[in-house]
Amino acid sequence: MSARWSPKGKSPAIGTRYHPANPTVGASGRAVRPLCMHASFAKALDCKFKAPQHLFHSASNLLCGRARGSEAGCLASRWADHLEWGQCLRGGSPRGWAPPPPSGGPSAEGPPSSSDPEAAEAAKPLVRVEAEEMPDPRFRVKPRRYQQQYAALYFSRLQQLKPHVQQAAQELWPQVVLHSAVKDIKPGEPCVVIGTLLKDMPMRPSVLAEYINTLEIQTATQTTAEKAPPKLFLEDATAKISLLPAASEEGHTPNAAAFDTSVEGVFRTHGSLNIDRCVAGMVVAVRGVPLGTGAFSVEAICVAGAPAPGPLAGAPSKAGEGDMDCDSCSVQDTYVALLSGLRLGSAVVNPRGLQLLRDFLLGGAPSPELRRLSSRIAKVVICGNCLALPVVAAASAATSSPHLNGASSLDSAASLSAALQEADVFLAQLAATVSLALMPGPSDPTTFALPQLPLHAALLPITRLYRTVQGVTNPHAFSVNGVRFIGSSGQPVDSICNASVLSSIEALELTAQCRCLAPTAPDSLACYPFVDEDPFCVSGSSSYHVFFAGLQKHHECRVLHTAPGGDGRAVVVSVPDFGVRGEIVLLSLRTLQTRVLRFHEGFGSGADNA
Repeated sequence: MSARWSPKGKSPAIGTRYHPANPTVGASGRAVRPLCMHASFAKALDCKFKAPQHLFHSASNLLCGRARGSEAGCLASRWADHLEWGQCLRGGSPRGWAPPPPSGGPSAEGPPSSSDPEAAEAAKPLVRVEAEEMPDPRFRVKPRRYQQQYAALYFSRLQQLKPHVQQAAQELWPQVVLHSAVKDIKPGEPCVVIGTLLKDMPMRPSVLAEYINTLEIQTATQTTAEKAPPKLFLEDATAKISLLPAASEEGHTPNAAAFDTSVEGVFRTHGSLNIDRCVAGMVVAVRGVPLGTGAFSVEAICVAGAPAPGPLAGAPSKAGEGDMDCDSCSVQDTYVALLSGLRLGSAVVNPRGLQLLRDFLLGGAPSPELRRLSSRIAKVVICGNCLALPVVAAASAATSSPHLNGASSLDSAASLSAALQEADVFLAQLAATVSLALMPGPSDPTTFALPQLPLHAALLPITRLYRTVQGVTNPHAFSVNGVRFIGSSGQPVDSICNASVLSSIEALELTAQCRCLAPTAPDSLACYPFVDEDPFCVSGSSSYHVFFAGLQKHHECRVLHTAPGGDGRAVVVSVPDFGVRGEIVLLSLRTLQTRVLRFHEGFGSGADNA
């Protein structure tokens, strides 16, 4: 079997239409697999085109390198009869493609010649840009043991982040005494103390309510006095105190609240205490006066601040220079595509959007600009909810019992198998042309607690054959061409929004500024009970250029105002839910600017309207 058919080969090139009997050879002498070939595979493999079942199995064998002899020889002709081989996915004649001669040998006819420079440029094959990728194994946990308690996680988080918070507090309040432990504070003496926030929310839903309602247990009627507002506490290894906002003096304007966004769009990392903008698990420094009642009157609060990453080649020198939502990024830039919420296999997702997305990533866009843009995407990251468990299968699993009807169980298994097969084929088409990272999400079949384990390879038997595919954890950290990424599928952001009045982009920026990717874990977000160190913390010399979160309602991007010590920029990016918005985000590795592509019926009508 030739190397050009092996899915284990190098990341393929993209460009002109390709036929199995008419390969293209690149300048290096190795066989080049243009992207449009796989677009034709896509048409044959996609169940939505309703190809015969025997065609699907034959196409799968050819794609996986299992086709032998006559099967590989006659498959192309059977595709030609069923799928009109001579036409592009979007109509028109394929560029640089010629049907094989009757003898089966290579065609002597080359790409169409033209005196028109634009036509010659359009006929030139596009090659997928290559980038250097480096995985970050910080969220890999082997083996997992659950005998330990969660208290060690809070203490290790405090030890990791305390030096950074202490440095930020000394720069803000150099004249105020800083105590190393909560037990050292003295009533009436202004000071600064560092600890972990705990938030008591009496109105937070409790898991006990489910059992109380089920067992019809008599409970006392909740009075107005019990509907108290949330309370904040500061705790370290020595003591725990209650935090109260300091009353502003009469005639004086109170200071701006911390963790709020100013009119200029700047996220405040310090300011007055606002309990509604704080969440449990944050390591903070508070300045104020201890009271004799065991409480602490807080005048100001601060966090460590986002770490300053290294500079990027070609990026603007100032952190606030340039609009981060830019539609004028250079076509020559290298991009990383961030998307989430594909829900492959679900009947409620619009298949038209998925087909347009596939056409774009495989180089089948109708406009030359979009095809060139597609060739500049070095990596695709699916940030959660890649798969979708069918409703029938989910209902059957929830009501499974020894007395379950056997026919219903078989139907559920068949529905689940068909959904996974459809997802496997879709992802295999993308993996054949671009580097692909699959992050699990809330609805994906994997572990519940963070960090979620990668999707099992048995779920995607075709896709797993490609070296371009990575099953990664959630959260996930990686680097592409020196640009370091870290992010999640959105659970930490949703948990923060549920416990505060912060917006999703403010919650994401809070995680970056407090240097903890999931501060609410394990209080209201399930996570593994780490002991020695908290991998959610960005401490020490670690720094990242991009903080992202998937499955968000809409796209937003902000520049982070990082702590002193670096001349690079960092950004936070909200990745929209593709199943809801039909959008993906392209991030330039040169400038960290983003552009959004929306996939709808007007495919190719504009640069940012795919």
